[in-house]
Amino acid sequence: MRLELSSTENCVSFHFLIEEHDEAVVANSKMDNTTFTFAGPVGWSIDECHPDHIALAAILCAYPWARDVLHLPFEVSERFSESFAGLRLKVEPCSAKIKPYVSGDNSKPGLAFSGGVDSTAALSVMPKSTIPIFMNRPQKMLTRTLYDKDAALRACDILDTIGYNVQVLDCDLEYLRSPIGFPTDLANAVPLILTATWFDIDSIAFGTVLESLYSVGRKEFKEYSKTSHYKVWWKPFAGAGIDLNFPVGGVSEVGTELICAKSKIGFIAQSCIRGTWENPCMNCWKCFRKEMIKSGLNLKEYSLPVMKKMLAARDVKKQIKLIPIKHENVLLFSAQRLRDKELPPSIASRLDYKEDLSALMKWYSPSRDFIYPSHLEATERNLIMLLGVMDEKDLAMIEEWSMKEWLESLERIQEDKRTESTN
Repeated sequence: MRLELSSTENCVSFHFLIEEHDEAVVANSKMDNTTFTFAGPVGWSIDECHPDHIALAAILCAYPWARDVLHLPFEVSERFSESFAGLRLKVEPCSAKIKPYVSGDNSKPGLAFSGGVDSTAALSVMPKSTIPIFMNRPQKMLTRTLYDKDAALRACDILDTIGYNVQVLDCDLEYLRSPIGFPTDLANAVPLILTATWFDIDSIAFGTVLESLYSVGRKEFKEYSKTSHYKVWWKPFAGAGIDLNFPVGGVSEVGTELICAKSKIGFIAQSCIRGTWENPCMNCWKCFRKEMIKSGLNLKEYSLPVMKKMLAARDVKKQIKLIPIKHENVLLFSAQRLRDKELPPSIASRLDYKEDLSALMKWYSPSRDFIYPSHLEATERNLIMLLGVMDEKDLAMIEEWSMKEWLESLERIQEDKRTESTN
C-alpha cells in the first residue's frame, strides 16, 4: 500500500493507494474508502507534525488491509522504522537524517477521550495537565447511523469550563471501513498523534480497562505483555516517542463506575453513543451493562421494569445469548449484588455465579507497568485514593481467572435444552 498526502491550511487528507498484495476485506471488515481527512487546531498544519507521527497515524488506519510494506512519500526515523521489526508490515523509507521525536521538559500526557465512563475515569486519575482530545466524526450525507455525539460534546464543553485544554478535532477516518468504525482499536488516537508535537505530548492514553487489557471476563486471564496487541503496538508507539499509557488498565468496569462516582468530573460521563446528553437510549448493550453495574453498586436504584424493557431490546437479546458474554465478569458481579432483588429469570439463571468477585472494586496494581513512568506517581496516588489496591487474595483471583468450566457447563445446559426441544 502507498500513502499520498494533500493539505490546505489546517487540514490534511490521507490517500491510500491499494496494491496487488494488499487485502480489501479482512475478518468481515472492508476498506470501503481510501481517503480520510483530519482538521487540526487553528494555526496547525501538517508541517508541524513529526514524520514518524504521520506514519503512525497512517498505519493505524491502514493496518488491517495493508500487507508487506507501507510506502510513504517522506522519510521516517530509523528508530521508528526499526520498531516494526518482526511485524508483518514494514515502513519505508527511513533515514538517519530524521531525528526521532523527543517531547520537551514540560511535556504533557494526552488522552483519546470519548466521553464515556472508562474514558472519564482515566482522565480522573491522570494529571490535571492532561490534554483530552475528542475525535469528532462528521456526519456524511446518505449515511444512516444510530451514533449521537451530543453527550460527548457536552462533556467536552464542561471540561473546557473546568480548565482542561480539551480539543474537539474533526476526522472522518471511520468511513474508511465498512461497516463504519475504527480500522484498529487505537485509531481514535489519530487526532492526538497528529498534534503531539503541537501540544508537546509525551504519551497517548486510552480508557482501556482490566477486562480488555487482561481478558478478565473472557475465558481466561492473559498477561498483557504476552498478547498480540502488545506485540503489535507497544514498540511502534514507543518508536514514535509517544508511548502507550493505560491509566485504568488495572481497573474493572466496576471500578471505573466507582471512580466516576467519587471524582469531581465523573458526572460528565455517559457511555451510550445512541442517546443524547443525560438521556441515554436504554436500548443498547452499553446501557444494559452500565445499568447493571450501577444498580449492583447502589449508585442507582434498581428497577425491574427498566431491566425487563432493556432485555427486550434486540441488541441486548443478541449479546446476552453469547458464551461468554462480553465483559461477563462485571455482569456476574452485579447479579451477585442484586440477588435480593427480583431479577428477570433470563439473567438470574444465566448469571448464577458462585465465586467472590469483590476484587473488581479495587485497582490491580501490576498494571503500573503499562502506565507512562513520568505520570505514574500522580496516577497511582489517585487510583489508591479512589479505589484502594487489591490484596494478595484479590490478585490471585484476577491472575487465576478462568471461565472454562463455567462456560462448558453453560454450553452443556444449552445443548440439553436444544435436544429436548427437538424430541
